[in-house]
Amino acid sequence: MQTDTKRIIDAVLQDLRALSTEAKKKHNHVKEAAESCVVKVRNISSASADAVLLQNLRSASSELVHPLVVACSTKNARLVQIALSAIQKLVQHRILDEKSAGTIVSELWSLVESECEELRVVQTLTLIVSIELVVGGHVLAKCIVMCFRLRFAKDPTVINAASAAVRQIVASVFERVVQEDGMKSSSFSVAVESTTGTDLLSRVPPPTLRPCAADAYMLFKDLCLLVDGEPPVWLSGLQEMSRTLGLELIETLLHSFPSVFFKHDEFTRLLREIVCPLVIRLFSPNIKNTNLSSLTSTALAQARAIANSTGSADRTNFPLAMRLVRLIVILVNIYHQKLVTECEIFLSQLIRFLDAERTNWQRGIALEALHRILIHPSVCIWLCANYDARSSNAVLRNMLNGVTIFLRQSFKRTHLSSGGDDESETGQSVGLAGFYVNGVWIPFIDELTAKKSFILLESMEKLEPSILPDGYSVSRAFRIVVDASQALMVAYDELTHKKGSALEAAAPSAEGDGETTRKDVQLEVSLLHAMQPPLVSAIVIMLDTSTDETMSESLLTALSTLTLISCRLNIPSARHTHLYALSSASLPSCSGGYVARCMGVPIPEELSIDLDKSVAGSAAAAADHLVYHQVVATGVPLPCSFTPPVLLNQQMILTTKNVQAARVLLTCAETNVPSWGESWEVVMAACAHIAWLLAMRPSLNGGGTFVGRRNDEEVMPSSSNGTSGGGAASGGQSGSVGNTNMVTTAAASTDIPVIAEKLDKIVECTKDLDEVGLHHVIAALCRLSSDALIVSANGRDPSFFGISKLLHVGMANIERFHVIWKPLTAHLIDICSHSHLALRDWAALSLTTLIKAALKTKTTMEEEARQQMVLGPLSALSLIAIPDVRKRQIECLMSILQTHGALFKHSQWATLVKVLADVVQKDQGFTASLINHAYTALRLIVTDFIQVLPVDCVEQLVETDALFGRQQADQNIALSALTQLWTISDFVFRRLPKMGPDAAEKIWLVLYTCLSELCVDSRPAVRKSACQTLLQTVAAHGHALRVPTWSHMVWKIIMPMLDKVKTMTKNASKVREESDLLVHHSRDTQAKQWTETAMQTMQGVVKIYNAQRIGLLKLDDFGLAWSQLLQYLEWGTEEENAELSLACLKCFHELLLGKSGAQTLEINTTAKGVGTPREDACKSDDFVPPLTPDLWLVSWYSWERLAKGLVKERDAPTGKETVYLPGPSHLTTLLHIFPSLFDRVKKALKVEEMGEGGIPLLLEKVVLCSTPSEYSPFVQPSASSSLTPTQEAAIDCMKTIYADECQESSILSPALPSLIRLLLKFASLAVRPSQVKMRIAGKDFGDWARAAVLPFAECAMRMGVEYYAASAAAAAIVRERIVVDVVASLSSPLSLKYECLSESSWKLSANCFISTLKTALPLARNNPDHYISLWKEVADTLNNFLFTKNINVRLSPDERRRDEFIDCQMIDLLRTEILPYSASLPTVFITQVISILNKGSICHMDSTDVLASDSFTERHDLSRACFDALLSMTRETQGGRGLGKAAIVSLVDRCRGVLTAFSGDAKSGGEMRLPRTRVMEVISALNAVNALIERMSLRSDAASSDLYSQLVVLHPSLVDLIPTSHADPEIEKSLIITLKSYQTLLLLKSLPQNVNVSQ
Repeated sequence: MQTDTKRIIDAVLQDLRALSTEAKKKHNHVKEAAESCVVKVRNISSASADAVLLQNLRSASSELVHPLVVACSTKNARLVQIALSAIQKLVQHRILDEKSAGTIVSELWSLVESECEELRVVQTLTLIVSIELVVGGHVLAKCIVMCFRLRFAKDPTVINAASAAVRQIVASVFERVVQEDGMKSSSFSVAVESTTGTDLLSRVPPPTLRPCAADAYMLFKDLCLLVDGEPPVWLSGLQEMSRTLGLELIETLLHSFPSVFFKHDEFTRLLREIVCPLVIRLFSPNIKNTNLSSLTSTALAQARAIANSTGSADRTNFPLAMRLVRLIVILVNIYHQKLVTECEIFLSQLIRFLDAERTNWQRGIALEALHRILIHPSVCIWLCANYDARSSNAVLRNMLNGVTIFLRQSFKRTHLSSGGDDESETGQSVGLAGFYVNGVWIPFIDELTAKKSFILLESMEKLEPSILPDGYSVSRAFRIVVDASQALMVAYDELTHKKGSALEAAAPSAEGDGETTRKDVQLEVSLLHAMQPPLVSAIVIMLDTSTDETMSESLLTALSTLTLISCRLNIPSARHTHLYALSSASLPSCSGGYVARCMGVPIPEELSIDLDKSVAGSAAAAADHLVYHQVVATGVPLPCSFTPPVLLNQQMILTTKNVQAARVLLTCAETNVPSWGESWEVVMAACAHIAWLLAMRPSLNGGGTFVGRRNDEEVMPSSSNGTSGGGAASGGQSGSVGNTNMVTTAAASTDIPVIAEKLDKIVECTKDLDEVGLHHVIAALCRLSSDALIVSANGRDPSFFGISKLLHVGMANIERFHVIWKPLTAHLIDICSHSHLALRDWAALSLTTLIKAALKTKTTMEEEARQQMVLGPLSALSLIAIPDVRKRQIECLMSILQTHGALFKHSQWATLVKVLADVVQKDQGFTASLINHAYTALRLIVTDFIQVLPVDCVEQLVETDALFGRQQADQNIALSALTQLWTISDFVFRRLPKMGPDAAEKIWLVLYTCLSELCVDSRPAVRKSACQTLLQTVAAHGHALRVPTWSHMVWKIIMPMLDKVKTMTKNASKVREESDLLVHHSRDTQAKQWTETAMQTMQGVVKIYNAQRIGLLKLDDFGLAWSQLLQYLEWGTEEENAELSLACLKCFHELLLGKSGAQTLEINTTAKGVGTPREDACKSDDFVPPLTPDLWLVSWYSWERLAKGLVKERDAPTGKETVYLPGPSHLTTLLHIFPSLFDRVKKALKVEEMGEGGIPLLLEKVVLCSTPSEYSPFVQPSASSSLTPTQEAAIDCMKTIYADECQESSILSPALPSLIRLLLKFASLAVRPSQVKMRIAGKDFGDWARAAVLPFAECAMRMGVEYYAASAAAAAIVRERIVVDVVASLSSPLSLKYECLSESSWKLSANCFISTLKTALPLARNNPDHYISLWKEVADTLNNFLFTKNINVRLSPDERRRDEFIDCQMIDLLRTEILPYSASLPTVFITQVISILNKGSICHMDSTDVLASDSFTERHDLSRACFDALLSMTRETQGGRGLGKAAIVSLVDRCRGVLTAFSGDAKSGGEMRLPRTRVMEVISALNAVNALIERMSLRSDAASSDLYSQLVVLHPSLVDLIPTSHADPEIEKSLIITLKSYQTLLLLKSLPQNVNVSQ
């Protein structure tokens, strides 16, 4: 604050000093005044605090201003500039007071008159008036006058500045009033007008006004006087002012400060008594032509006086007229509440501007003004309330009528020119937005809104009207119509909201509010009546000629808005007019109107002029319009009974604009569903015609509507007198009409789904209608449907819209079916008997759909009465003997049974069953398709609803099912009917306690009789079905029969049937029979068919035996019956038919064990049980049917016969190239029977049966049985065990046998050696897989053996070794020398080693060999007599394995090391299990062992083994192990036989021989190098010597041992090797190491015995 104050003081002092400096030469008095003022300012500044400094300066403002005024009086330019600058600063800092301001203004007046510094004077005046309220009254008027006078200065800059200053100062004057009133200009309240006031011509303001308001009042009055050409009262000295400027100032004040005029009644009087007459006088050239009958007497007299006195001008002044129109718009929009009469005059003048004789710009400016007025809903409401609703002068309607008449006149002009005042152009543009009228195209200007693009009203700087673009006026009229429609909607909403607020008022004011509400409703209706007719006419005119989709959309939106209001107000005439207009726009153009001629709807009075004289109604004009609108469809119109014949074949063209209008029409129909009332007939007729013209049609499957018509699509059934036209989709989903004569284009592909959806929504909305409205809809649709019947009778394609929408309406309102049921069903039943196929089918479809929906709907009616009411029309269809109708009837019956069957009352079932029985009567002659439908319903009753049938209906049901079984039309139905008899039998069995045995047996007797007749049928399928049904029925319900009855069943029915099947199967022809039907190759002969019958019969009998086992065991001769059945199974198994044989095996399995396991049935089953066979057998005990031990043993021997029959050798029959061989599934099934059967008979078996010639041999033959080549791709190992299903089954069998034989208490334990030998035979498959007789087609046998044989052989090897290890001490094992067999069996893969198919074989054999010897050697040492033959086999096996000739040259070093580790394990076995016990073992065996160790201690390399030659150290581990084993024998003499010493001597001699031979050969060879193998051999010998010396140093008696002497003797040979060692670095290195080691050997003689030489 202190800084600002100081800055002000500095600025003032600076200006005073500058003034003093400038005036010191010529104007000394100015200099003295300035210096005196400087002293004054300094004194004030020093004597005043900062808070009061400005106030003190303002008190001394007269003294401060004095030098400035004196300077201005000198008229010196420089002094005036400095003075005015200082004055501006004083004004800005608010230092001047009123007296000083007056002095300054007087001096500025003198400057203006002297034309001195006029620009700075303007700036100073603007500051004085705008910033501070220091000027007022006449001083303010003086300031304003100066600004006005400066507008006439010579300098253009001054003129422009003065003009801006005038506008700013005038606005500032009124802003003072707003500030004075303490309110904002945007919010104000209307002041109540007073009846008294001052004289308008008084020179003083009214005393009721405050100072600022008084100034504004006088200013505004003087502006009006100046515009009117009269001298001002307040602005003294101002003689004239341009009218345009005055009107602009008045407009600005009226637009910017309405609060002033509404707050002060004095200003309102100015408007009414000065402004309005002024505007009327300025419009005087047009007064004579204005209708003044509606004016008040005073206004009328005034208007006439002005008109008569002024006369008419030859040419209207555009700038003046434009500003007057702008002023009128403001007066009407803002001040209409104050100027009721005046607004009527103004609007009448504007309407006159639209007359045809007016110039183009006059009509355009009138349209712009009307546009600005009609966009305001509140103005429209006020106009209607004050004029249209109260007097005959309908101002609002006349305004819109003027726009409509202007459009009619514009579109009637066929020859339009672009010159002069005429606005139009020739139609040379195509593809742009516009209007196409009589061959002329009028462009549309899209950027015309209510807030911009007012070309004429915004031409403030122009003296002549602008040239309007082509189509501007028509486009402006377009926007007026669209925006006025929207304004009408907003006005309606405001009135509705006001009405709602009135209804919510308190109860005491209910009566008054009711009166207000009635007035509001009347005002709504009046508003619609005032605006709707001209708007609809204008919309129809423009919509008919528009060429742009966006334009049409705006017009259609406006029309839908009007429709919405008329529906809400429930005005039938207006609603009908709007609906007619929408329908006309949605349908093609034709002479006389499509709606009137093709729909029979009369033209509304409001549209009679526009539609009768439609500019696009002619055929030529319609063709021209195709240039602008894409064709969607073309064809004949929808034929109706009242359509003129001339139009029936006339081609109608449906365009995109029609489709666009159709969408709007359907949207309006959907939105206003509750309001249509009697107009539903027009709505539905329009929808039907739209759908027909778009070729929309329904589908019978309820899939919805489809677009177009394809040649390969049959949507509707055809008939002789017409094809399907269209309709709604079934099920009430989508309703549309089809037309086979219409051709649709690609443009319809996107519109048709939208229209179909809207049609559906319209019908869905009918559920909200009351009963009266719903009956209106049904009546309208019934009339359409009845008209379609008349059309079809005349040979025309009918529309299905009516009947389909009846269905849709029924579905939408099904919850109120008691309201719609009678009229709907009666109409549909009548159509069902019509001759037209498609209509009849649609009627049946609709009726049945409604029946189904009605049964699902819950109502308040009593259920039985409701069911009777609903099923009545369904039963009535039985009287119509037309197949397609009966088909719909049966389909409906089927559907209601599925959805509602459990809820039917007992009284309705007889009717339902009778409907089905009528279909298969002999005299009906219905097709197989209909019978199939009927049987489907019967089957549903039998399967789902037989339990709810009354008992007396069951017999009727059986008889009906028998009728279907005997019919010959469809064999499949007959087969299925047989199955239903089994279902009925099962039901009778379950109802046996309630029905009683006599009734049940009677039904069963009839059922068995029927089945017995069909069991010998010639048709294989029927025969098969009858047999199955008979056997299943007996198996399921036979336990209800008595025992004597069962004996009869077995010996009189089952066994004879098996005999006959066996005989027929053997004698059946194997020749393929020719047939029209395509038969699978597995059933194309009688033999194959009877084979299937035999299989089915066997399976059925087995099921009977299992199901009735307990009851059958009570028969005296069941054993004979059991044996007889097993004979049949044995016969079937041995038949050379793989299918029959496998089926009999499965039956055998099921007969014994109750059911066949999953692994029994498939070849490649991978899922196996996790338990042992015995555990699995125990788990299945609960499912095994009971059987006596004798019969189990009979079954065992039968199994043996089955097995022998399968594996026996077969010779090829004469004429055949191949031999029948059982497949893997046969063998697997056979083996799966064994475990459970063996568990039940093992105690009754003999040891001989389990010996090598018994079961083991049989198992061997099964495993090694020949398998056909065609089965090889399917015999694949499982993922879990790598075994085939047959091999797994065999393993399970052997595990089962071992589980019993390993027990000491078992009588079969002596047969254990036979089992182990069997396993060893299977293990031999690892080296001899060719024993498996698999015929491989197109596949390498080795690959197949690795995948399918080796895993089984290795598994058998492991099992054999495990079983031997577990029972090695058993007497039978020892006695039979099984260990020798085991070692012999393992010897083959060990000797082959790398020649085996898989390396896993010899490695497994090596592990098994080691584990076997660990188990057997202790027993052999204890019982040497029983193991004499073992030693040679062991020695040969070791020698063949360790020094095999089968070398794999492709092994890597790591793989060789792993293989060598196995060799070392063998040496460790000798070292731990044999060498320590050599004294008790045969000498020959020990000698062979020492030989093996000697051989292994020195590696003999193969010259062909490149990798081994390069990796000599790979055999080092084996060599060291052999050395360690040999050296371990030197510690003691081993019982005095000296085997260890002999081994060492042999080793040393061998090393000497190697060294001597190499040395001699190297010398004799000269420069030729010896083979690499010889080099490696020498190096190995040197390493062996070095190792012996190291071992010798560890012994305490080393110096006295024989080994010491042998090593000393070896030393010369080492020395002889020195000359030849230089040829090879490795030999030289090894020799040096060995010779150095002799130091240790020499020290052993001189050192004490307790000294460790190795250190």
